Amino acid sequence: MIGWSRDLDDAGWRTWEPPSRDAPDRDALRRHLSGRIWRDAEMPAPIVEVRIGKRRQSKRGMTALYTVVFNGSPNRLVEQVYIGYEFQPGALDAEYASARAEATVVPALGQAVVRVPEANLLLVAFPNDRQMRVPDEAALRACVARIGPGRTMEGSQPCRLADSAFSVLRYVPGQRLTLRCRGRFETGPGTYQPFAFIAKQFSKADAARAVHASLVALDAHDSATTVRLPRPMGFDEQTGLVLMEELAGQDLLRALGQIDLGETMRAAGRLLAAFHQLPHVVGRRVSAREKLDEVRDVARKIETYFPAVLPRLRACFDRCLAFSWNDESPAVLLHGAFRPKHVFLHQGRLALIDVDGMRVGHPAHDIGHFLSALFYLEAQELLTTAERGIAVDRFLDGYSAHAPWPIEPAAVLWCTAALLVHKQARKYVVHLHGDRAEKVDRVLALAEGALAACETLRCGASLDVVRRVLG
Repeated sequence: MIGWSRDLDDAGWRTWEPPSRDAPDRDALRRHLSGRIWRDAEMPAPIVEVRIGKRRQSKRGMTALYTVVFNGSPNRLVEQVYIGYEFQPGALDAEYASARAEATVVPALGQAVVRVPEANLLLVAFPNDRQMRVPDEAALRACVARIGPGRTMEGSQPCRLADSAFSVLRYVPGQRLTLRCRGRFETGPGTYQPFAFIAKQFSKADAARAVHASLVALDAHDSATTVRLPRPMGFDEQTGLVLMEELAGQDLLRALGQIDLGETMRAAGRLLAAFHQLPHVVGRRVSAREKLDEVRDVARKIETYFPAVLPRLRACFDRCLAFSWNDESPAVLLHGAFRPKHVFLHQGRLALIDVDGMRVGHPAHDIGHFLSALFYLEAQELLTTAERGIAVDRFLDGYSAHAPWPIEPAAVLWCTAALLVHKQARKYVVHLHGDRAEKVDRVLALAEGALAACETLRCGASLDVVRRVLG
């Protein structure tokens, strides 16, 4: 079987995650791997470089994507992607034996599973996954060949997959995988049609099937005049992959330094208001009670990793639990993860990506998600306090001017507070940022302040209250 390795001279694939700042020493790791990565009777090749992606805290320990670059023969660079698992020293041997028994895809160079005791590290060659059946390159090519021509080629003339390349855009071992698929179909002698897809796989194939069905329903609604979304290309039963159009442009997170912040944030508010007016293409609903359960679950994790913030955490949760809001806003189609990273900008037009979490519920859930994400960007020094204030103000302007219903500020403040805990504070548990304890404390202080403002709100208050509290 073919593993995920590729000559760098080819238009191959590679990971797109930013480098980790706190990973094991790469030079030391390269030296350790040089003597133990090879299969029996395999001719060793010099290891040129080891790249380490963003490390994440998971149930099984710390994980990251590792890319090992070999100097193959004849004098060509070859990349091999590995999933790195960090374990406690006493667990490494048993995990190594288990991973070796389960690994079925052998890479082009080296072993499928490599143990690095000096770093308490286990490297498993991608796409071996102990919980998901991740497709290899051959399966991906077959998937594109099956699905691509029927949705991208005009007419009925048979098409042939001429070439293809795949990139890992995002990967959470055992949970979900996002790939970029690019290449060409041969439509006739010497004539080619390029393609660019995004492929997603989830731990449960039903999740991918549901995403595809939702995109098909929205595409049939002809929502492109108001909300730009990736068009569905197909769902592949054999691999469990949902294929969709790759949208041009870049997300707002990467575009922050290149945009008119105020106008872009106002446009983001308009985009969300338009999305909320689309038909309910999913059945699952989200409620304040469900959000409380999510906050409670995250609070337990925060308490484990940052015990010093326990008093503020409990005060925040108690306030979140005690206050309830109710208004006349209708249940709408929610994006489920509406934040700058999921808003694409191309030639002055905004589009939405990553609609995997679509739900039906109160519009404040999406509004609160976006506002809480702005605070995270400020904490990461991607926005100044003044810029974040502008972003909050203009985003609320854009939404309120184009939504046909009034928004109760108490709902916005409550949802923002809940999502500050559920999403933003959680990131400091999952990702190893610097000054994590201080940043968690700041996030909780913001959430507590928003909830305190809820308790003093009078009925019929305007969104100016939200601007004053969060701006």
